[in-house]
Amino acid sequence: MTWSAVTGASYYRVYRATTSAGTKTALGSWQTSCTYKDSGATAGTTYYYFVQAAVNSSGTRPSDYSAYD
Repeated sequence: MTWSAVTGASYYRVYRATTSAGTKTALGSWQTSCTYKDSGATAGTTYYYFVQAAVNSSGTRPSDYSAYD
């Protein structure tokens, strides 16, 4: 998946849930890339992906979750 960079943010973290309102599980750590490949997904399972943006690799001042993709 890919997303657009957020002004003022340098790091992003991808989350996954099995329902649009379900519990979000972080996939990996904070990253600078605006792309992510979920190599741990199970075929036949529907997933909802969300992204948060932050100012540093510690996740300082995280944004709200994005709309799901």
